Amino acid sequence: RGATMALVNPALKGRLLGNVLADCDPRAVIAGGEALGHLSALGAERLAGVESVIVAGAGSIEGPLQPRSVTLEGTMIESGADPIVPSSFDAIQSVFFTSGSTGPAKGVLMPNAHFFANPCSFMRITALGREDVLHTSLLLFHGVGSRQGVLPAFMAGAEVNLGARFSASRFWQTVTEAGATIALLTPSMPPVLAALPPGRFDRAHRLRALYNVPHDLAFEERFRVRMLVSFAITEIGVVIYTPYPERRVGSMGRAHEDWELAIVDEADRALPQGVHGELVCRPKQPFIMMQGYLNRPDAAAAAWRNLWYHSGDFMWQDAEGYFYFSGRDQDRIRRRGENISPLEIESELRAHPDIADCVAVAHPAAHGEDDIRVILIGR
Repeated sequence: RGATMALVNPALKGRLLGNVLADCDPRAVIAGGEALGHLSALGAERLAGVESVIVAGAGSIEGPLQPRSVTLEGTMIESGADPIVPSSFDAIQSVFFTSGSTGPAKGVLMPNAHFFANPCSFMRITALGREDVLHTSLLLFHGVGSRQGVLPAFMAGAEVNLGARFSASRFWQTVTEAGATIALLTPSMPPVLAALPPGRFDRAHRLRALYNVPHDLAFEERFRVRMLVSFAITEIGVVIYTPYPERRVGSMGRAHEDWELAIVDEADRALPQGVHGELVCRPKQPFIMMQGYLNRPDAAAAAWRNLWYHSGDFMWQDAEGYFYFSGRDQDRIRRRGENISPLEIESELRAHPDIADCVAVAHPAAHGEDDIRVILIGR
């Protein structure tokens, strides 16, 4: 229809959900399950601009939105003209919320070219083809689950097997029964799988690749599967990868052919090979990166300076062009594959009557990820 969609974490509720709705000012909301209850709990003022709620799956909407609700089946067009309208590669297709660099979660304005560049990269990283079966239990508001998972399979004509949630104890049985050849995980999942005792499905599967996980040769040998990694950020998509089956263990890959990359110091001066610095990026093709943050031109200007997008991630590059991750320098927490804004955690906690102030910090967890720790000052 030429509209823009905003994919939202279905677990959001209260002020966090209200803030997202205020930012998007949506005409319609599509929701199901527990998200319907979270919507119903919001006040009428926050929902004033919503003309309709489309109920997907089980559940119903209550409160001020009830008269404006319709089932997903009720939206289907039985006859008449095709509702599709022309669009262009530079039109804003989606809003993806991310912690980005600092502060509260921001809506990334993603044009069509950006949205579809990600599946093209995924196809190169995994050699995805029509004969593949892709398994994922990652939620679709996440870029890996949607733009690097379901959408590439649609484009290639492959099959998708969607799991409701990740279960370590049932993972190998699930992918075996699904006949999956590729599976999507977050970096925190393989260590959980490796900690399980040996099972009869460990090598009974057809998986040839696990994507979005760091290399672990012992894991690969035990489960007879190849682990694939790249470097991507919501704002820019995949900028570092290697085409399947090429790779260098420990490296995220080399520069994507559609991107110019550099490692720079604090003054944006290029650093020589082997020296750690911040990764900065700029596209060689039009509209393959975000066109700003929704209602946040200041944040977009801060991320894009000296004609480079600043990732906030620190790396070094070897003589053959391979990039190696070395850390972050941003006000965000990376937990279970998600970038989390400390400011949003702190804002929620400060609303509690017994808390005078607080700070949320990253606490080192296994395999380069974070846990969350909060320091509280009581009233």
